[in-house]
Amino acid sequence: RRGLEHRQCRARRSLAGRAPALAHPKLAVLPQHRHHLCAAATQGDTPRQLAPQPRASLQRRWHLGPCVEASMRTSSICRGPNLSFGKNLLMGHQMAFQKGFPSSMQKTRSCHSDPRIVQLERKGTVAVMTLNSPRTLNAMTEPMGKCVSHIAKELAAAEWLRAVVVTGSGQAFSAGGDLQWLLERHADSPQRNAKIMREFYELFLCVRKLPVPIIAAINGPAIGAGLCFALACDVRIAAPKAKLGMTFVGLGLHPGMGGTHFLPSIVGPQVAARMLLTAEVLSSEQALRDGLVASIDEDCVQAALKMANQMASQAPVASRLCVQTLRMKQELAAICRLLPRRFTDRDLE
Repeated sequence: RRGLEHRQCRARRSLAGRAPALAHPKLAVLPQHRHHLCAAATQGDTPRQLAPQPRASLQRRWHLGPCVEASMRTSSICRGPNLSFGKNLLMGHQMAFQKGFPSSMQKTRSCHSDPRIVQLERKGTVAVMTLNSPRTLNAMTEPMGKCVSHIAKELAAAEWLRAVVVTGSGQAFSAGGDLQWLLERHADSPQRNAKIMREFYELFLCVRKLPVPIIAAINGPAIGAGLCFALACDVRIAAPKAKLGMTFVGLGLHPGMGGTHFLPSIVGPQVAARMLLTAEVLSSEQALRDGLVASIDEDCVQAALKMANQMASQAPVASRLCVQTLRMKQELAAICRLLPRRFTDRDLE
């Protein structure tokens, strides 16, 4: 007991001499943590008995968020900013989850489990599919892909369907794949990654199975996999502020989601090589000159709806057959590359 009182006395003197704003009779600095200025409550104190002054001063200086502040209130030890602030921030988020406090990290989880992450709206004989994750710039995740796949299966069985418009909510069409999820792939084996990535691509590219024309209304940036998703559509209409780019090689990645297949067939091999190897991001005007988009419109969604209604007014059987023929021409180029150069009688048999 005498030793504890002695340490408390030395702590008050140390705090009063070094940081007068932190001096408080209920706070003590342990000798082994004095260089960290770790404030700990003495026995019998509750977290509410801690002086609000140190917490307020730390929050003003280090701009601590509400989650970290909540986690500090639930702990008897308030660590100072010199003690691995980044680690404390992560611990604060984890404790906020456990204690039920609101956290900005929970937004990603709730968004992933939200069935409205992809919205579907019917306008006569035209369906409008909207990627609805504006906080992440409509980054393409597995839950979003599952929603797209589910909606595509429903639309494929709809007899009223004549055309589809695909767009994004907020300021972007799609900023590409979820980089955090891609980074986690490094911990897996190449064989499993190949299987997982093929399944992931199929979740979005399944829109190619829809037997009706698909128009992409590129309302904002379409980067990486987001642009690949737009390339899988039959026609693309861009907004003036839209940015389009294949930035895979700049991130140390090989282009995926059919980018090396769709892009050369749309803009030609030379423009495709320039875009893929330089990782450049095109403006809507440059994309129009290169043939990447069909037109530019201030309200690209309304322009896409107008074109979709015009397509829907044509003979449905002839329209569907024409869509299949145009897509088959793209797919045939990929199939021919897989076939041997010469056929033998045995191969024909």
